[in-house]
Amino acid sequence: MWSKKPIRVAVLGGGCGAMAAAFGLTSTPELRERYRVVVYQQGWRLGGKGASGRNAGAADRIEEHGLHAFLGFYQNAFRVMRHAIAEWAALRPNAPFRDWTQAFERRNQLTLAEHLPAAEGCGGEGRWVAWNLELPGNEGVPGDAHEPTPSDYLLELLAWMDQRSRAAAPPDSRLPVERRRGHKLRKLLGAPAPPFPADPRGGRHECTHPMLRDAHHLARCVHRRTHHDFPAYRQGLQEILQDFHEWHRSLPDRPPGDEAGRRERMLLDLATAIARGLVADVLPPWKDGFAGINHLELREWLHHHGADQATLDSPVLRALYDLGFSFVDGQSDGWANARIAAGVGLKIALKIALGYEGSVLWKMRSGMGDAIFSPLYEVLRARGVRFEFFHRVLDVGAWGENRTVDRIRLARQVKLESSPDPAAPGFLPADDGYYPLVDVKGAPCWPSEPRWDRIESGVETRARLAKAGVTLESDAWPLEEAVERYELWRDRDFDLVVLGIPVAALPGICPDLIRRRSGPRSSPNWARMLETTRTVRTQGLQLWLSENSRQSGWDRASTILTSFAEPLSTWADMSHLLERESWPAGHQPSAIHYFCGPLADELPNASAATAPPPPPPADPRPRGVAALASARGAGAGEKAQAQAFVRMEAEKWLKANAPGLLPLLVAPPGDARLPDPGAAKTVFSVNASGPTVGTAPPCPTPAGLDGQYWIANIDLSERYVLSVPGSIGERLKAGGSGFSNLALAGDWVATSLNAGCAEAAFEGGLRAAKAFAGARMTFPISGRLEEGGVFWRWLAWISDWLLAPGGAALGAGLRGPEARAPRHRSIHETVK
Repeated sequence: MWSKKPIRVAVLGGGCGAMAAAFGLTSTPELRERYRVVVYQQGWRLGGKGASGRNAGAADRIEEHGLHAFLGFYQNAFRVMRHAIAEWAALRPNAPFRDWTQAFERRNQLTLAEHLPAAEGCGGEGRWVAWNLELPGNEGVPGDAHEPTPSDYLLELLAWMDQRSRAAAPPDSRLPVERRRGHKLRKLLGAPAPPFPADPRGGRHECTHPMLRDAHHLARCVHRRTHHDFPAYRQGLQEILQDFHEWHRSLPDRPPGDEAGRRERMLLDLATAIARGLVADVLPPWKDGFAGINHLELREWLHHHGADQATLDSPVLRALYDLGFSFVDGQSDGWANARIAAGVGLKIALKIALGYEGSVLWKMRSGMGDAIFSPLYEVLRARGVRFEFFHRVLDVGAWGENRTVDRIRLARQVKLESSPDPAAPGFLPADDGYYPLVDVKGAPCWPSEPRWDRIESGVETRARLAKAGVTLESDAWPLEEAVERYELWRDRDFDLVVLGIPVAALPGICPDLIRRRSGPRSSPNWARMLETTRTVRTQGLQLWLSENSRQSGWDRASTILTSFAEPLSTWADMSHLLERESWPAGHQPSAIHYFCGPLADELPNASAATAPPPPPPADPRPRGVAALASARGAGAGEKAQAQAFVRMEAEKWLKANAPGLLPLLVAPPGDARLPDPGAAKTVFSVNASGPTVGTAPPCPTPAGLDGQYWIANIDLSERYVLSVPGSIGERLKAGGSGFSNLALAGDWVATSLNAGCAEAAFEGGLRAAKAFAGARMTFPISGRLEEGGVFWRWLAWISDWLLAPGGAALGAGLRGPEARAPRHRSIHETVK
């Protein structure tokens, strides 16, 4: 039993990073006894960019910030949710998910949209075609796997290339360098090649292509980390892969119309360029791994290692950029503003294709708020974590010249009813009278608005905010609405602080911390981190339709599709969520479609929007401490204008691009392809005069586009974090804030991914908890931080070389006569 006074921890923010930090700090009974955690969150719900809400005025439909799903390599996110849902099911007898597998469903297919130009001599602007990628499931369980090394990825990639080479090469193709390569390999290593070795997972990569077979032998030597022999192995791998690339390019062109063959050649070209780059820039022990190429842009790095221009412009790479909204300033037309740090993009691409567990994609079986943050909230609340909703953080600062956070200024947004909340479940301890969840078909869910009945003068407050065009979550929420402003002080109210607020909002609330840790020789340097980190605005569109996807023209399985027409380039059929909503009999939709994409910082048609023009926005790329401290969020006018713009552009986009995806979704009235109007089915159609509706019975919400849901995510806390070249090395570590009692949490801190996603946020939060709890926190964290340090890498490599068998004369003298064997050992000995 911990006998000392409990340590008070203030967690600022309610997104994935903040919740993961609170989860880690309370992961054992000892830690729950040691730490008293309080979460301060603006507004009425948790989730941050992943928050979702139930619209009680529209059949409790799920309304989200965008499209949310977990990828199969999300080890930390899945591990936290597996434990949280299991604990939740034990607490709540009627929990909607009794096991984590009930909260997620597998998806083994990703779909790329490829735009094919019009045939020569034919009119038109080309057409969109769907390219389905089937990635087979496996027996892995996300959350249990080890972190693959670069050499693991190389082994998997070479085996995959061998399989693809059979499909890409014509049956009568020859290997002109086969004999020369085998002779060169034997000469290089001084021994014939042994029988093919087993792979690290217990199977066997039976490569049949001679060059790839030799390359795999050398890659196995690298995998065994024989660093003193690495230069020879690296030379052999580089030459083999270069010869393979030349052989691949020398193959005759596929006949016109052979799209499958063309795509196989494209994938093989991309894989070969990645393999060559891994050997040259990532694997050498004197390099910095993936981190060593983060100053380069991904497509430029691939071009340097031989990728064709057609490959660089392919939907495969476009999908990687679209999934991460990786377009500076939100300008996604073309490639001009596309930016991903090469190391980050390469690692994520390899994890998606080769590093997933179970399935490549896991869709949530409810909104993200319901599937992720409802279990986390109730589990943490039962552990003793206190949640202070409706608290806006105004300032985080230090007193005098201390290297500790001493003061947190807060604004209490509303005054809550003091009577006990009858909606709170019995297993939760007594709280402040506000239970944030509502019951929807037996499941605890986050509402799209606060529970106004639990707020004093809630009706008046709601009307007043609606008139001003803001919500309690908005940057533009007026401070004069605050019922109280007060301060928390170190040693009186808190001891430790977890800063889980998104990075774009930090300049406005941490000017003191930025100033103190931004000198020319300051390390860590907050100003440099904030200046190099870029964020982007996003937009989302959700459609509820009476026609299912097949009736709308989609003739394939349910999928997530990306690399489509910008800006709403990513689409998913989310019709499986209909059973979670409360549509009345006779009015149930048959399909839900989600679209999302980046939103430009400069709206091109702003004058056409109905809202009044906003004040000039804050510079998204501030320079200097003063500029950083003056950054502010979007005003009410700008938010309304952005919403109007998204609505207006969605109509144009659907009319122009939906026929390439769902041919029957958007069609002029009277189109022969539309269902019979006598069938009394709603037809969503857009024409020059605006949205129209076919014959339909009354619905709970208006039909057509005006009855759908769209959102412009432009608040500072909603901006998506990018991984632009040159910014990754400036990220601060979770425990490296420069202040002894401050840890950082979120997808903007240094993690093993360094990308804007839920997995990085969960990892960042767990690392923040580890920074405080140390060895007491036994909850595992997946992923390794890649750091610089070329000098130390060189020193380790030289020491290994000197002390290795057959090293230099000095090494032989130090270790004795047995160390004087030939330097290049037999490949038989290496792969034992």
